[in-house]
Amino acid sequence: YDVATNSFTMHTVNNGNPAGAFWFYAFIGIAGLVWGYYFLPETKGISLEKIEEHWRQGKRPRDLKE
Repeated sequence: YDVATNSFTMHTVNNGNPAGAFWFYAFIGIAGLVWGYYFLPETKGISLEKIEEHWRQGKRPRDLKE
């Protein structure tokens, strides 16, 4: 991943389009936020046993509630 990112950034900046590198990183950041919102559940106040039981039952991350 690092090699691809560094190669893309150097190629984009060397071709005189540093804004392209900015938009690339902006897209990656926004995609990460969206992924985190849907696939990383809030676990505050939930016991480890309940979290483990939830995952063993194959339930979706967003269904993890108190």
